[in-house]
Amino acid sequence: MWRVFANIFLYGQVDEKVLVGRRSQAASREGDYRVDRVCFARELIAAVVIFVGVPLAVGQVIVSWRIQLKKAGVGRTPIPSADLSHQMETLQQSVDAMAVEVERISEAQRAAARPQIEAPRNS
Repeated sequence: MWRVFANIFLYGQVDEKVLVGRRSQAASREGDYRVDRVCFARELIAAVVIFVGVPLAVGQVIVSWRIQLKKAGVGRTPIPSADLSHQMETLQQSVDAMAVEVERISEAQRAAARPQIEAPRNS
């Protein structure tokens, strides 16, 4: 792929160098403007091919790849709603159990810290 891009740019550059050599020999001729236009046109075509054509080709490959994956049935399979509701219920119970345990641990820490806080007050 990179060779194609290199050849496109080299095609314009080599011709430009040859034409520039001719231009320097006859700088006052009217053909100099045509030389500039030809070189510019080749570089413009190369730039359009690279910066427009390549992204379009890559996009086309991606889209066709995704279409083929959909046709093959590869991808996410939907979870039946009964399984999903059961999973959500189990998750809710787990979160509730963790909340109760966190509250129990915080109460135990508060109870353990209470004598240390009250000791300086009594002294």
